[in-house]
Amino acid sequence: DSGIKVIHPAVGMGAMNAYERALEFFASWNGFLANHDEHFMRVDSAADFDRVKKSGKLGVLLGLQNSVQFRRPEDVDFFRALGQRVSQLTYNSRNLIGNGATERRDEGISDFGVAIVERMNKTGMAVDVSHCGDRTTLDAFEASKKPVLITHSNCRALVPGHPRLKTDEAIKKMAATGGVMGITGVRMFVRAEEPTTVEHALDHFDHVA
Repeated sequence: DSGIKVIHPAVGMGAMNAYERALEFFASWNGFLANHDEHFMRVDSAADFDRVKKSGKLGVLLGLQNSVQFRRPEDVDFFRALGQRVSQLTYNSRNLIGNGATERRDEGISDFGVAIVERMNKTGMAVDVSHCGDRTTLDAFEASKKPVLITHSNCRALVPGHPRLKTDEAIKKMAATGGVMGITGVRMFVRAEEPTTVEHALDHFDHVA
């Protein structure tokens, strides 16, 4: 009834066993979708968005809030075959690809990270920079030849100093790639002090526009 036709369940995946945990995540979701196909449909392509609307089902777009499961570029192909269509380059901390938003330094995307982005472009997996540090975020726009997403962040211009929010420079460069940005209702991402209302959340939509 809300009009929402697609959900994007994505979790932050880290630790030394990220590869195995990612396998479990996609296996679990694929099993759930296969057993409830009367209600749900996995979104595998852009055309699936139209099919979901016509089907009356709820679309599920699978992804992860990290890319540590990619031990080598070939792993991108493997996880895409499991249904992954979106991957954040980093979560909050540093990985071999780049730096997260809460690391004290941000050296940007590594050579390995560029290779991962190139493989994501080639296979048709969307690059997401929601949790990336500022330099890593900007590097992603340069490295990717396809649109880059900011699936869940807000505007730092409205909440100065918050590392998980995006600068005006980043928002403009994201748009130049053809990407889109999702605004989040996480309270401290919306406003630095109370009260925090839906009107303050809408301010972020207005600012991005």
